[in-house]
Amino acid sequence: MILQGAVEAAKRRLAIQVELGPVLHYQFRLAAWRLNQNPSLLLRQKISSYVAMADNPKSIDLSVTSNSPKPKATR
Repeated sequence: MILQGAVEAAKRRLAIQVELGPVLHYQFRLAAWRLNQNPSLLLRQKISSYVAMADNPKSIDLSVTSNSPKPKATR
């Protein structure tokens, strides 16, 4: 499935097409459902927040987390 989002950036309209795999698509729809929003609106808001962060790169603080268990050490 392809979701489309648009954002107003630098007084221009920017159209972005995002292709999601089935698992990511399911997780994205689930997140939108939890927030009581439709997936396109959620994507649009995420893109808008990323554009706002780009104006101040020092404000970007990213970390990757996982709920997966740590792999067992092998000897």
